[in-house]
Amino acid sequence: MWCASIAFIVTFYQKKCSKKVYLVDFACYKPFPNGICSKELFIKQTKSGGNFKDESIDFQKKILDRSGFGDKTYVPESLLKIPQNTSIVEARKETESVIFGAIDELLMKTKMKVDDIEK
Repeated sequence: MWCASIAFIVTFYQKKCSKKVYLVDFACYKPFPNGICSKELFIKQTKSGGNFKDESIDFQKKILDRSGFGDKTYVPESLLKIPQNTSIVEARKETESVIFGAIDELLMKTKMKVDDIEK
């Protein structure tokens, strides 16, 4: 009984999700130059916030060194403000700017309209 149910669900899922997807082009979001942050600036901003102990800041330094964070890495504008604004509203703004920025650029590149995309 269970095997028949599972087989039905798998078959249904495969038929429903068997639409072909084609890569026409791609776009990468690149923020404004005022979002560039060096390692030193990042640590300075972190310290000025007063939310972390010295051992946590030392740990963040290690992560920065090992993660590929360079002196021209982009960070959200909210992390560069004094005091830092790490609210959910700022997180949503950042998410929307990245997602919509990349999609808008892709649509301009391909000269497509939103209505041209099948749902």
